[in-house]
Amino acid sequence: MSNLEERLRPGSVAKGYVEIDGMICAELEKEEEAPPVELNTCPPDPRFQQANKTKWCYRMFIDFHRCSYLLGEGNQNCQMFEKCYKCLCPHEWVNTWNEQIENGTFPRDLTKEMGK
Repeated sequence: MSNLEERLRPGSVAKGYVEIDGMICAELEKEEEAPPVELNTCPPDPRFQQANKTKWCYRMFIDFHRCSYLLGEGNQNCQMFEKCYKCLCPHEWVNTWNEQIENGTFPRDLTKEMGK
């Protein structure tokens, strides 16, 4: 029996191929399993229980900038505030606030605690 006849014989499938319902199909390459991706958002804050998250957004923005001022830019302890305001606040607001900070027209002092 020739090599071609052996490959065409029913029930025999060449390496790298699979027989499915009488059809010969190329085997799929095994994909490596990707590491699980951890998706999370801002943790709940009992001070802001209402549906309107505007005050929470503003507070997290202020707290991030105060934290950066007190602990230094890029400090890991400030990342939670940054993640929260980026998750809660509309991008247009954040862009406007950042422009105001750069121009010195932001309506509050970012070095002091709110309410003081």
